[in-house]
Amino acid sequence: MANYKIRKDLTCKEYSAEGIRTLYRIEALKNIPEHKVKAGDLGGWIESEKNLSGNAWIADKAKVYGNAKISGNALISGKAKVYGNATVAGKAKVYDDAVICNDAKISGSALICGKAKVYDKARVYNDAKIYDNAKVHGNTFVYGKAKIYGKTDIYGRAKVYNSAKVYDEAVIHGDSQVYGNAAVYGKAMTFGNAKVYDNALLHGDAAVYGNSKVYGKAEIYGKAVIYDNAKVYDNAKVYGNSQICDKNKIFANTKISSSQKDVSTDLKNSDKSDKKQPSPNKEIKSVGKSGVIEAAQSEKVKKDKNNAKPAKNKQKAEKAIKIISYLLSENQNQ
Repeated sequence: MANYKIRKDLTCKEYSAEGIRTLYRIEALKNIPEHKVKAGDLGGWIESEKNLSGNAWIADKAKVYGNAKISGNALISGKAKVYGNATVAGKAKVYDDAVICNDAKISGSALICGKAKVYDKARVYNDAKIYDNAKVHGNTFVYGKAKIYGKTDIYGRAKVYNSAKVYDEAVIHGDSQVYGNAAVYGKAMTFGNAKVYDNALLHGDAAVYGNSKVYGKAEIYGKAVIYDNAKVYDNAKVYGNSQICDKNKIFANTKISSSQKDVSTDLKNSDKSDKKQPSPNKEIKSVGKSGVIEAAQSEKVKKDKNNAKPAKNKQKAEKAIKIISYLLSENQNQ
């Protein structure tokens, strides 16, 4: 037996891309303690009985229509809308002005609120929270205890999980992943197959892409760019207009900025944390003021090769800046 009945005498019109829909208010037929609902209480609005099942409830001015399904112990309230082929199950909650649509799936104890929007084939589950004006779409996965808020945009096949936080105007897309206790904020972005994890911080206008990795307690900020197969970890910091590329490994307490002419490295912790790694002074070289770090082919680099590299690295830096500028403009146009 259903926990509610449709009140055919209480209707409203919903104007959607598919046309005008007639929605009906629901009335509880019995108590639903988990939602503090008593028999006789009026709930929100649905298009048909297929929209609501189990001990789930739709309250306030919330609306569910199309092929959307609310089940389990889920709660939709406030002015939230769920439509299309979207599903909300488990103990998930959607409220305020949040929107769940297309083929999105929300489950577990996930919470979606504020003016957040989850759509396309995005999946949000476990104890993940998405709020403010955040957007999660594409084929993304957000789970664990991850928090997405501010004006963040997560799309593509990106994954944000564990206790990671993404907020402000940060953008995560492509196949990139943010996890562990990592935080990405400001106007920072990740894309490609990049990974930011552990306790790493990425903020400002910084970008991480390609197959690069930022982890440990590393911090990337300013307008720094990490790409190709570069790795930044331990307590390393990269900032300013620095470009870290190729197969470079920046670690220990190294600090790289665009104004440096050489790399200063504290090896105190590197022997313990990465015994198999060669000394950073042998692994990397700084090229002028451009902030581009490149791999040294050997301890004795020939002068003729060394003189030819700045031009090559300048081209890489310019290419990276063009990519970032393009993606930023694309994001603003969405």
